[in-house]
Amino acid sequence: MRTLILTCRKERRPVEERQNHMMSLGVQYIADFHGCDAALIDDAGYLEKTMRDTAARAGARVVESFFHQFTPHGISGVLIIAESHFTIHCWPEHRYAAVDFFSCSEVDAVAALRYLGERIGASGRTISSLRRGAAEGVAPPGPEAIDRSGW
Repeated sequence: MRTLILTCRKERRPVEERQNHMMSLGVQYIADFHGCDAALIDDAGYLEKTMRDTAARAGARVVESFFHQFTPHGISGVLIIAESHFTIHCWPEHRYAAVDFFSCSEVDAVAALRYLGERIGASGRTISSLRRGAAEGVAPPGPEAIDRSGW
């Protein structure tokens, strides 16, 4: 078993909460994609290439990836990115994909997640964000809905 230990690059600064000036170590974007193309979200090769393209669009650098095809269907995949991680869990029988994009750097995750939704044929999406790693004693705000739409 190989262990990867990654830290955010020091030249990158923590993401700042502009609304209340609370500092955090990163932002986790949580996306639910509904009405996906079942064949696309059950194709590990396609998903890995698409997620790599999506990470690049966000401005993230992929360090390593791993995708697992379940039997009879379904895929879980992870991209370890220099900025943190990007994961997908797919249920083709429900035409649903759950995606997390966590970054300790400023990346364009929302635009990238919208792109990913298009590439997997989603008819609807919900994207929320959650600040992670707030200063000790400071309660971070709860999840914030960013984008809820069908396109």
